[in-house]
Amino acid sequence: MSKEQQMVMFWPTIEGLDAALDHGRSSKDFTAALKICEEHCRKHPQDAVGFAARSRVFTYMRMPARALADLDLSMALQGYDFVSDFAQRAALQMALERWPDAIQSWLTAISMDEEGWFETYANLQLADCYIAIGDLDAAERECAKASPTPPLPACRPGRLYVSAAILLEDITRLRGGATQG
Repeated sequence: MSKEQQMVMFWPTIEGLDAALDHGRSSKDFTAALKICEEHCRKHPQDAVGFAARSRVFTYMRMPARALADLDLSMALQGYDFVSDFAQRAALQMALERWPDAIQSWLTAISMDEEGWFETYANLQLADCYIAIGDLDAAERECAKASPTPPLPACRPGRLYVSAAILLEDITRLRGGATQG
């Protein structure tokens, strides 16, 4: 079945899921979205779209282990790699504190990102992983690849966005040096 045929076949599921996810994000109740995904995965166990969607739902529900399992299954079923899948995998591995796996996933995402879509985000997340395993030199090298970004008071490593300045402050502190602030 072609990709176009799959999209036509699964469009009602995708539309229903999008509506259920919108409801879930506003109400914090993802029951309807999970039900749609469960039904889709049961009816179409070889369809990567259903498992990718259920992975998103589990991510919203803060169930990273289940989200990662479904993402890995989706990636295996689709038979080709997307840079965004590796970034999502890395973020889930970080949430599970699987630092070496997250490092490998970020390295893969960076190597696949020919368009520069991630800019410095992936390097900063990679630096965060290196800090977690105590490889401060590698963390510093990744920060050097990032353009200077000002520290934002509410941002800490592991959040959606982190600045190189905050990571460098953490590296200095971990090495026993003084930091400002």
